[in-house]
Amino acid sequence: MEENKNVKTEGTQEVETQSKETQEFDIKSVLENDEFKKFMESYADKRVSEAVKTTKKKLQQEYEEEKKKSEMTQEEILQQKERELYDRELKLEKIQYFKEKNYDLDLLDFVIGGDIDMIQEKADSLITTINKVVEKQVAERLKQGYVPPANGSKTTATESIGLKLAKQIKESQQYSQEAQQQYFK
Repeated sequence: MEENKNVKTEGTQEVETQSKETQEFDIKSVLENDEFKKFMESYADKRVSEAVKTTKKKLQQEYEEEKKKSEMTQEEILQQKERELYDRELKLEKIQYFKEKNYDLDLLDFVIGGDIDMIQEKADSLITTINKVVEKQVAERLKQGYVPPANGSKTTATESIGLKLAKQIKESQQYSQEAQQQYFK
């Protein structure tokens, strides 16, 4: 068992090492150590400086925003509020138009415009384009011919397509109702 040994460190100090059984950690000596104090002061200064810089940036941005708002004339504020109100009304009109035409409300975000007439024109154009694409795909599938079900069921092709369409319409209506509820919360 090793008891006390003198070991030279990088500097000219000598440090006594003790066996693991007798070695204790002395927090007071660490806290009173000049190098530790210098390190902690430096670290604390660096952290405080970073916090001050961050806070200064935030305050500067807030100041600029408030300055901009305070410099706005009463007329500019009124114009801004009117634009916001107009945008809301336009969105409500767009939703109403989509409901009247039974368009899917998922397409609302794809149709934009400055006034309701432009929105209606673009919505109709979008739906027309979608319908053309769907018709083209249906025509291509019909060219491939009808393949009867493998299980030998006695239902005709018209019945199964009709049932499928009815289910799709019902799902579409449910989805539209859910979307309406989300928009009017």
